[in-house]
Order: sequence, then C-alpha cells, then structure tokens
Amino acid sequence: MKILMLSNPYDNIFNQINLARKIGFDGIEIVLELETKKLFLKNRKKLIKEVKDFFHIFHLDNSYNIFERNDLREIKKILNKLDSFAVLHLNCNREKFESFIEKVESLKINNILIENLDHSIEDLEYFLEISNLNLVFDLSHAFSFNNKEKIINFLNKYEKRIKHFHLSDCVYFQHSHLPLGNGILPIKEVINFLKNKTVTLEIIETEIPEIDYSISLNILKSL
Repeated sequence: MKILMLSNPYDNIFNQINLARKIGFDGIEIVLELETKKLFLKNRKKLIKEVKDFFHIFHLDNSYNIFERNDLREIKKILNKLDSFAVLHLNCNREKFESFIEKVESLKINNILIENLDHSIEDLEYFLEISNLNLVFDLSHAFSFNNKEKIINFLNKYEKRIKHFHLSDCVYFQHSHLPLGNGILPIKEVINFLKNKTVTLEIIETEIPEIDYSISLNILKSL
C-alpha cells in the first residue's frame, strides 16, 4: 500500500511536498482549484522536477467546470507527460450520469478516475455499469451516506474497478474529513481492501496538519 497526503491548494505546493516527505508519506495528491491553477501552470517545470521521484496524482477539484480551454490544454500536457492519475468528482446525480461521462471522455486526459460524493451504492453500481471509467472510492463519503453491509459488498464486487482510495474519518450525513480515530469509519473492516492499492489520506478538518497527518499515517501503517 502506497499512502499519499492530500495537498492544501491554498498553501505553497512545494512546502506541501516537503511536508509530505518529512512526515513519511509515499507521495502526494495535488489539488488544483480555480484559485491555484495559474500558480500551478506558472511553476510547472519546477513541479514536474519535484514530483518525478515522488509518487503523485492530481485532483482536478470541482471537475471540468473550473478550466478555461487554454488552461485545460496546458494541464493535459503536464498530466499526460507525467503519466499521472487525474481525479474528478462525480458532481451530478444519476439522471445526469450519461452527460457527465460524455464530457469526461471529451477531455481526453489519460488515466482519469472518478470520485464518489454523496451517492448511494446503487447509483455507483449503475455508473460503473454504463461507463468504462474507473473509481477513486472515497470511504468517508461512502460511510457517511450508506450502510456498512452495502459498502463491503460493493468493495468485493468492484475491486478491480477501484484504482485508488480516499481515506479519512467521518460522521453520518456530512462531508467531513476528520483525522483517523475521530469518527465512525470502521477502518479495521476495510483495511484489507486497501493493502494492494494506493490511498490518499484526506484530512481537511484540522488546525495542525502536520500532527493530524502524522497520527493518522501511524494509525494506518499499524493496521
């Protein structure tokens, strides 16, 4: 299992990479939001150099809507050059899945993965049935809005379609991204699904990222 740290898009990305290395992560998931894409493009040569020997994926937050055409063209070049995974949110309901799939395929980005939000397990099954796209399975999102038995059955059934995991603790019916051990996520019951995958610790609700990421990483490595 390779464990990545989620970057804070409002902090210097090079500081974030150094922090991930310092804590002991195997890599970093770099978040590109509307406010940070210009900085990303301005520093692309330095960034490519920094991550070439550090496992990485890119999180295109808020999906394809945030990119102007010219920016998207440049970002695609970087992603395809690095042969990196790119993550998009499944930011629509079941009725719009087909349109979403068409738009994602039109981007022509290599290795694109789709992340679940507050979707039901039944809707995720339907999405996988009608598309060839694979998943980043966010365990926090899943356990916040679905029961454990359905999630475990889904993980068993679609293991080959899940290429990456997002992991944080959570509470019911909220998009919470807590340090491990601070919520209801049954980490010991899903750990076996993570062992041959890459996993991003996605801890957003934290005042001291270095401490909370360190504690959560130690918990995960101890299992």
